[in-house]
Amino acid sequence: MDLNFIDEQRNADLLDAMADLVYEQEQAMRESNQSDWDGIDEISVEERNACDHYNERYAYPSIYQGD
Repeated sequence: MDLNFIDEQRNADLLDAMADLVYEQEQAMRESNQSDWDGIDEISVEERNACDHYNERYAYPSIYQGD
C-alpha cells in the first residue's frame, strides 16, 4: 500500500496554511499605521536566499490535469 499521497497532501496543506498566514499578515500590515512597523527589521539577503533555497528544494511542483 502506497501512502506517499498522505505526505504529499500534508505538505500541500502546510503550504496552503502558510500562504493564508502570509496573506493575513500582509492585510494586517496594510490596515495598520506605518509607525507600528518601525521596529520591524527587514530580513537579510542571506536569510532571503536560505528561504528561497528551502522553498525550491521542498515545495512540490503540481501538475494541473484539466477536465
